[in-house]
Amino acid sequence: MYKYDAIFKFKNGFAKVYKDKLYGIIDINYKEVIPIEYEDIADITNSIFLVKKDGKIGLIRNDGSILLEPNITP
Repeated sequence: MYKYDAIFKFKNGFAKVYKDKLYGIIDINYKEVIPIEYEDIADITNSIFLVKKDGKIGLIRNDGSILLEPNITP
C-alpha cells in the first residue's frame, strides 16, 4: 500500500503528510524531515513549523531541529 494516507501541496520545498491520524513534513525528495508524530502541523515561516502534540504546541525548524518543545497549552 501507500506510505502516506495523504500528501498535501508542496510549499517552499516542503509538504505536510498524513498517516494514521498524525502529521509530519517531507522535503521535495520525499525525505521525512519532521517525523509523523504530530496531531497537527502548520507553517508559520519558510523554515519554521508550529506543531501540536498531546494537545500542546511547539516550534520545529524545517531540518527537524526543535526550537520549542511542544509543552505550551494553547
